[in-house]
Amino acid sequence: MDRSRRRFLESTGILLGGLAVPSWVRASAPEVLAPGSGTWPILQGPTDANSSTIIILHEANERLSFQVSGGAGPSANVSVLNQYRLADGLRAVSELFVSGLTPGLDYQLAVRSTTGKIDSRVFRSLEARGSGCRFAVVSCMNDTFTNKAVTMWQALARENCDFVVFLGDTVYADTDNPNRDESGYARRYSEVRELLYWFRMPKLVPSFATWDDHDFGLNNADRSFPMREYTKNLFRSFWGSQL
Repeated sequence: MDRSRRRFLESTGILLGGLAVPSWVRASAPEVLAPGSGTWPILQGPTDANSSTIIILHEANERLSFQVSGGAGPSANVSVLNQYRLADGLRAVSELFVSGLTPGLDYQLAVRSTTGKIDSRVFRSLEARGSGCRFAVVSCMNDTFTNKAVTMWQALARENCDFVVFLGDTVYADTDNPNRDESGYARRYSEVRELLYWFRMPKLVPSFATWDDHDFGLNNADRSFPMREYTKNLFRSFWGSQL
């Protein structure tokens, strides 16, 4: 699976951080903050022209409130679509659904907790523009390459893509997980989400993901893997995706 996926990436010329674009495009890209910016890891998940899902990883005992502002005309609506408490008991994932968006306009998501913590991100809906649409295809988010990962994710952010497709191995859930139980898989999913810069950017980008063997729970695992239903629900909670 790894070899065929890499051949696809190489043939498209869209390896992580690898798009060659004019300097004027780079100059118009959003400011890139240092790794660790942002209070919570936040992902903009499946998105269309008028709605978007946004996924936030937070402490299980935190009570969060959300507000969306900006755009023009009627205000956008935000509601909690799903809340998933992780098996480790320490963390939870909240999936928001934002509707009433207008293509081409900037919106701001404000998140506040009862403990006084705040966060704010800019996002847009996804307008299909045919040949004018910019996207990237990425895979293999191995969090052990910490220094290289910082450079790659910052390079991807500078490309100012309309959306990004994640082809699998969004987490190496079987790495540093000797027991390979529910708590261990939840911890690994959380560690990657908390560490990688893509989830700390000031400007969110619609992200669509499917899984591969390491998301599934074991290298080269197949349908005989006993925890496949658990890891499927875990993946969907973190990505807002349908497999």
